Amino acid sequence: MKCTPIRLAVAALLAWSSAPALAARPLQTDDAGVIARGSCELEGSATKLSAADGRTTETGLQAGCGVGWDSQLAAAIGSSRSLGVRDSSLSVSGKTALWALDGGRFEGAALALGWMLRTAKEPGNSWRHADTSVKLLASLPLTADYTAHANLGHARDETGKQRSTPWGVALEHAGLGAERRWAPMAEWYGDDRERPWWNVGLRYTAAPDRAFIDISFGRQLSADRPSLLNIGFRASF
Repeated sequence: MKCTPIRLAVAALLAWSSAPALAARPLQTDDAGVIARGSCELEGSATKLSAADGRTTETGLQAGCGVGWDSQLAAAIGSSRSLGVRDSSLSVSGKTALWALDGGRFEGAALALGWMLRTAKEPGNSWRHADTSVKLLASLPLTADYTAHANLGHARDETGKQRSTPWGVALEHAGLGAERRWAPMAEWYGDDRERPWWNVGLRYTAAPDRAFIDISFGRQLSADRPSLLNIGFRASF
């Protein structure tokens, strides 16, 4: 199969996706926070990935809950369309807290381990294991307003039998305005097989601690300059 720019961009994006509805919305870089036991989140997203030879559109829905033992589990469904072909996907993912700082100058600093298994189905084919990944996640409050996030992991594309080392760094603002409802953020991410991406996002708090709406836009630093537009929501209950 010819490795066109749009297919290379899709492969690079899948190396980062823990599910169609991405964690730490609307960033690709995940944070080290873990959902508390007994609490749950529902996330949805719509994504358009545009390159010189076409575009991919994708929708996804993910539900996750805290399960105790400083861990969370999530399941997601997704559908994507690229070059006239529609694929479906199912995934399970999880995160376990490894360390957290409860006091001092950097209170809230944390480390966690995240993982993902994804299966996919193309028209006329059966379901098959598509992707596996594991990542070390770190979050560090820098000031009262800014928190930095960093990821480093290992991913395997089971279809193409390729391995990669995804990485990412991000800076997130706690929120602007009198009620701090508008939270801007930016990131730099990629892997050892493709050129890196930049991404900027904005999250709006519709209901404090309960409902959020977000949007992000980014580009890959390559000759074809593919772009990624993502909109979505997250609800906590």
